[in-house]
Amino acid sequence: FVWGVLPSLVAAAALMLPTRHALSIHALMLLLCYAVDRRVYPAHGLRAWLSLRWRLSLVAAVACFVAAAAP
Repeated sequence: FVWGVLPSLVAAAALMLPTRHALSIHALMLLLCYAVDRRVYPAHGLRAWLSLRWRLSLVAAVACFVAAAAP
């Protein structure tokens, strides 16, 4: 139950930081959430979904990192 709420709490707290830091935290949380899903979901028969999850998480994380690096 804790993991179900933790990413949204971290995202909400990150919104209080400067934009660059908040976007970086969002990107890292996206990748961390994927890493947790990768460990948990195969046990529930959801392995096929992970390839799409990886692509979507990667695109969103890269977009956040690019936006954070913008002048």
